[in-house]
Amino acid sequence: MYYTFIMLKPDAVAQGLTEEIVTRLKNAGLAIAHVHCTTATPEIICHHYAEPIAKYGEGFRENAKRYFDGKTVLPMLLAAERADIVPFVRTVVGATDPKKAVPGTIRGDLGRDSLEASMAENRMCENLIHASDSPQAVREEAAIWFTPETCKIYFD
Repeated sequence: MYYTFIMLKPDAVAQGLTEEIVTRLKNAGLAIAHVHCTTATPEIICHHYAEPIAKYGEGFRENAKRYFDGKTVLPMLLAAERADIVPFVRTVVGATDPKKAVPGTIRGDLGRDSLEASMAENRMCENLIHASDSPQAVREEAAIWFTPETCKIYFD
């Protein structure tokens, strides 16, 4: 079994899209191996987004904290018997910019925002879902959101 990490972001939860997104993931042949409903804190978000914060600076950090702090997110481990699970899930999710995501993808069908609008308004892009971009990122992000005690299936 192979795993990848995703997180349903505050805009997906607030818009009531959780069930629709999970259904789409399952219809793509993915299983939800572990899910954790939690409230995001500035500390965990800054840890999760450490790389883009280092790349884009304090403005990105403040926008991420404003977007996530105190809001509900659903970090998940997805599982499938396919070695290409990480790029496959990213294809199912669609391009980071919802306006550039192709129809049939989660962001392409359900996304309302754009990177252009979010940058013009100095805020995070509301693109519904985060999907790890590499096996290394899966390991790092899963360790941020889950512990061996809460997610034995992945850490054993």
